[in-house]
Amino acid sequence: MGRTEKEQGVGCYFRQVLADVDAENQVNIFAVLSSLHLLKTIVWERRDGNIYVGLDSMNISSSLNYQYTDTPPASVLYFYRIKLVLTDVRPVDSDVQQIQVLRNQD
Repeated sequence: MGRTEKEQGVGCYFRQVLADVDAENQVNIFAVLSSLHLLKTIVWERRDGNIYVGLDSMNISSSLNYQYTDTPPASVLYFYRIKLVLTDVRPVDSDVQQIQVLRNQD
C-alpha cells in the first residue's frame, strides 16, 4: 500500500545531509534532496538553547544540491538541521547534525 502526500516522511525529501567544520572554523552544511515535489523553501537552522532558530532561507530552485556556511561564535557543540517548507506551508525537518567547533584561545 503506497503513502499519500500527507504521509510522506523525511526520507522522501532528503537523500543526504552533512555538516563539516573547515580550517576557518566555519560550519558547512550540505543537503542533497531526493525530490523537489511540493517544495517551496529551504531554511538552515541552528539550535539556540532549547529552540531552533533560522539562520537563512532560500527558495527551492531546480537543483537537488544546496549548501550553507555558518560562522558560529564560540567553541562549543552545535546542532544544525534543515527545514523544508512545502507549498502548503507544512514543514519537513531533516535529522540533526552535531558539529564540534574548536577555536584557538589566543
